[in-house]
Amino acid sequence: MTTAIIGGGISGISFLKNYISKKKSKKSVRLYEGSNRLGGRISSVDRGFSIDGQDVTVRFNAGAQYFTVSDSVTVSMLQDMIEHDVVREMPSNIGVMNINEPIKLVDNTIKRYVGMAGQADIVNYLVSHIQQPDLHIQVNTRIMDISRENNKWSLYDCNNHLLGLYDNVILSMPPKEASSILNKFHPELSQKTNTVQMDPCVSLLFCTPKNSKLGNLKYSGLFVNNSEIIRWVSKNTCYEIGQELPFDCWVVHTTGVWSSKYIQASNSECTQLILDEVNNLFGALVQPLYIDIVKYENSIPTTVFGEPYIWDEETKLGMCGDWCNTQRVEGALMSGYLLSQQLIKSDHFM
Repeated sequence: MTTAIIGGGISGISFLKNYISKKKSKKSVRLYEGSNRLGGRISSVDRGFSIDGQDVTVRFNAGAQYFTVSDSVTVSMLQDMIEHDVVREMPSNIGVMNINEPIKLVDNTIKRYVGMAGQADIVNYLVSHIQQPDLHIQVNTRIMDISRENNKWSLYDCNNHLLGLYDNVILSMPPKEASSILNKFHPELSQKTNTVQMDPCVSLLFCTPKNSKLGNLKYSGLFVNNSEIIRWVSKNTCYEIGQELPFDCWVVHTTGVWSSKYIQASNSECTQLILDEVNNLFGALVQPLYIDIVKYENSIPTTVFGEPYIWDEETKLGMCGDWCNTQRVEGALMSGYLLSQQLIKSDHFM
């Protein structure tokens, strides 16, 4: 039984881990990821720079800032990662900011979790605990087309090279990309998938001196309301590698509406507009020691498909992702897990 997973986001990795761990017979599995890393928006980025002649490397959580769990399956995943020092609880001093109003604490009974040394730790841990000799993971490999003949799927890369024949294909990718692949096999499913919307996000990463006015902010994270540009600000939830932080590190996420308008704008234009809004919100003249920007074309689902996963038994084609039924990291984990359970059941009767 051969299976191809197209997309190495958290749902694809969740599918992969459970599918292989529950195998009843030999399975050959290959995962293809178009970018140079796994995890999708569960990501950390390392940035090196010099301050006062000292070289430092900072790890920013540029994508998803935290995750929560509620289902028994994800609770079990979390407990395992806590036991292995992969994740830790995020500080509970999270606030909500309404312009021209005092900042208020959000419900601190909700526990939020982050990777111990960055969100990438979560992805690295899940992948490292997949034990399967006949498993192959390929990054920098974008699947441009698939076809089906004689009950086998053929996958082709951007150079139209055949990458193999497979019994099952799993799409772990944004809905618009999945819809494009589905169109010639399942037009109605493709059309419904295409209606699912995901907002982009621009993530501004910067460092400021410890004694700056902005540094007086006593919150690890802020949900920002009523700003046309900014929806989230976090402080020091990222990490300096090798020594104590001599400065404050910040991650700012932009709103979906603003991101949709400016995702194709130059990095310099985005940087200046976001910084201006930071100064406006906090009354601070930010003079960054370091600054960078990361853009996510598909960040947060604003609508969902309405099912935890999609599986077509006749063609052996499935889809998973946070956009299937929720808008959270836990939803991506559960979508991949539940689809793998469906496929294991399907394999059993073959």
